[in-house]
Amino acid sequence: MQRLPQAFTRVREGEWFCIAPLMFETRRGRVGVTPAVTYRRGKLILGFDVADALDTWHATGKLPPDVVLMP
Repeated sequence: MQRLPQAFTRVREGEWFCIAPLMFETRRGRVGVTPAVTYRRGKLILGFDVADALDTWHATGKLPPDVVLMP
């Protein structure tokens, strides 16, 4: 989880700017995020809402239970 603050900057609620590549494991498979891209809540990537997961992490300190940050 320590890599999330290094990989994303919160623009506002529901909107995150990626500054470093990461890979998430979701129930639908692996989803990679790309630097220099803004992820907005409601925009799905392979069925995964990156911004919503990051909002959950920001509010609780944990990603949603069905999402894992890959090493």
